[in-house]
Amino acid sequence: VNEFIKEVRKKTTLIFDVKVGSQTLSVVVVDYQKDPVTAELKHVDLKVAQKGVISKYMVPVKITGTAIGLKNKGVLIQSKRRLKVKCAAENLPNFFELDVSKLDVGDALLVRDIVVPAGVTMIDADRVAVVGVEKAR
Repeated sequence: VNEFIKEVRKKTTLIFDVKVGSQTLSVVVVDYQKDPVTAELKHVDLKVAQKGVISKYMVPVKITGTAIGLKNKGVLIQSKRRLKVKCAAENLPNFFELDVSKLDVGDALLVRDIVVPAGVTMIDADRVAVVGVEKAR
């Protein structure tokens, strides 16, 4: 199972093929469970991703850049690591990339600030902060 996760992490897309018997299915990792002590993978939940069928997915958020607020005694807080979207499998983005380089202390990027590709609908509330810079205590 750990070999499976290593292979999944190498993938550049969220959707990948898994062979089940004589059938090949396109799937997405929905969730996984690790042992809290050994960090060994215990369980993986997969979801079949069918072309043309609209479904809900969790898409990872990647942060790029260095926030200017970090130089002004701020701390970068990422409150959402994955965002919930609804789309057909062929429209599923691999990740949302957020550039935080313009964020100063007190600034945040909200769900509504994210550019969503055609055919994708954001499910998370548009007023929710994804990443922000707060004053260090």
